[in-house]
Amino acid sequence: MSNSRRTGRGARLRFWLQLPVFPIAFVQGKIARKTIPTLSEAAGPRTGVVNDANAASSDRAPFSLAMLGESTAVGVGVERQEEGLGFYLAHALSKKMDRAVELQIVGKNGVTLEQIRRSFVDQIAFPVDAVVVILGVNDTTGLTRGSKWASGIASLTHELEARGAGAVLFSPVPPLGRFPSLPRAVRSMLGPRVDYLDAILEDVCGKEGAHYLAAELPDAPGVMSHDGFHPSAKGYALWAEALTAAWNVEKTRG
Repeated sequence: MSNSRRTGRGARLRFWLQLPVFPIAFVQGKIARKTIPTLSEAAGPRTGVVNDANAASSDRAPFSLAMLGESTAVGVGVERQEEGLGFYLAHALSKKMDRAVELQIVGKNGVTLEQIRRSFVDQIAFPVDAVVVILGVNDTTGLTRGSKWASGIASLTHELEARGAGAVLFSPVPPLGRFPSLPRAVRSMLGPRVDYLDAILEDVCGKEGAHYLAAELPDAPGVMSHDGFHPSAKGYALWAEALTAAWNVEKTRG
């Protein structure tokens, strides 16, 4: 997302300007909840070692990576974890670092930032070289206040670092305003709200020493699952490549 379309004040103003369509969006949103298929979290192990490095590099200790977050962190939209964001990111990082990556995935479909902080950080096996956080959809739809979102991002960053995360990295808030399964009025309401929370996220990352990975799921055929709300295997692979391209691994090597 470009800074020009995501300045915090501008995005917040655009959200409030959409209030006249809120009654329509509310009705359409209730209908969408009934019509969008409910998909399960991806099956299979949520830990593993991925090694796409050269044979000469195989004696190096693996880079330890934890993925933490909501539905897209746990592979909703695909059948197996190997087709989800976590494993695709581990493969992409292994190639970029020329090093094995030891992965663990922690999270749950439908969680908010506050729920992740309260109930899921303890599930990570620390220490780790890096934690990649995937959040924002449920805080957007739940209309989490900007001040609460900002303080939560800062607190989560500090807690992860205190527990033993060498680096904390955040993916942008997913672009709900472009999700094909959502009716137009709903997208017009949520799009500016995404931009608002994402601008806050980038700002807090800069202030608190976390890394904001300026990458998002591209617009391309076949990137969404059949529910029109979560990525497909192709979408997760492209998202992982985009995150890896935005990741300055020299600053996060363990």
